[in-house]
Amino acid sequence: MLAHWPAIRKWTPEWFGQTLAERRVEIYFWGRSGADWKRSRIFEVTLNQFAKLVAQHNERIRDHGGDLAAAGPAPYLQEDESLFDEFSYLLMPDVMNLPFRPFVERSRDKAFTEGMDLSHALWIGPTGARTGIHWDSVDALLHQIHGMKRVMLWPPSARSFLYPSAKYNHGAELSDVDASYPNLTRFPRFAQARTISTLLDAGSALYIPAGWWHAVESLDTTISLALRSQSKCERRAAWADDALLWLHRQGLYKPGDCVCHPPARDARRDAEQGMGTDRVDAALRKAGIDPDDAEYSPAESSDIH
Repeated sequence: MLAHWPAIRKWTPEWFGQTLAERRVEIYFWGRSGADWKRSRIFEVTLNQFAKLVAQHNERIRDHGGDLAAAGPAPYLQEDESLFDEFSYLLMPDVMNLPFRPFVERSRDKAFTEGMDLSHALWIGPTGARTGIHWDSVDALLHQIHGMKRVMLWPPSARSFLYPSAKYNHGAELSDVDASYPNLTRFPRFAQARTISTLLDAGSALYIPAGWWHAVESLDTTISLALRSQSKCERRAAWADDALLWLHRQGLYKPGDCVCHPPARDARRDAEQGMGTDRVDAALRKAGIDPDDAEYSPAESSDIH
């Protein structure tokens, strides 16, 4: 079904940068490691500016002969849940209402559909953009619109091999292991985890059940769209985590020990991870962005979680 979507032939970072040029989005920069979802800083830029960042990053990769580390941190528009809802009149025709959504909305089983939450999430990134190992508390159908991604998965039973992070993240649990560069000296049990790896090219989709650990890497410039669902029963089970989120925002639960607040600046750690502040600033300025004007605290945004 996806092969017939207009989005497969139409959507690119440049298309978003032209069609929704002035729409502002949140982006992150990822270094060589996706472990513990380490983010150097969070910025707010226009889609036109982000398209330039993606193009420039891919140019740096080519200039360095494909060396991702030498190219520097990759800009990533990750998990934007508002863009698709705000511009559904423009974007929905390109994905032909998404597979399975009509079934969910028209199902005669009212006990099943009543109270079900449906949402979309959009990811756009250049070669090398990736996430750390994590699981989400919602079911997701990941549609690959543009480019190719590698998805690595582990069942819930593999938790003891994946060294869950102590950092707080609403609606998910993270791993301290970097899937792309696993340190088996620090995390020896990871060698026992059976990894399921698959490649998603444009026009394919992958169902990721809630609770399944996964990590994603862009093998070239990619755009992905997820349709997420959470039943009434699953939603009730998430109330406890919502309470923790409220306590966290009040500074009463793991203040600062989370992925939604940037870590304290550590030049040595940033250099080790390829996340040097000067490299990020240089990339932003080349795209016509003032780093000081674009940077902001994630605590100011309700979408980070």
